[in-house]
Amino acid sequence: MKWRPKSERIRFGKDVRIAVHAKCHGHCAYCGSTITMQEMQIDHIVALHNGGDNSLSNLLPACRQCNFYKSSLDRKSVV
Repeated sequence: MKWRPKSERIRFGKDVRIAVHAKCHGHCAYCGSTITMQEMQIDHIVALHNGGDNSLSNLLPACRQCNFYKSSLDRKSVV
């Protein structure tokens, strides 16, 4: 998959956001802190520019700090 500029990335709907939030029971997938739906950032396990996609299986809930730190690293490099 070709990397897309931020302006071309999709905006996830409420149903996807609820499903991603539920994957880790309201916690950040990386540090485990409790996050609300409003605080949650949706993180791609495999970044789009590394060939990842927008499927639910490639998405995890992340707090702002972890998502910023992770950037385009893979999950194994962060944990």
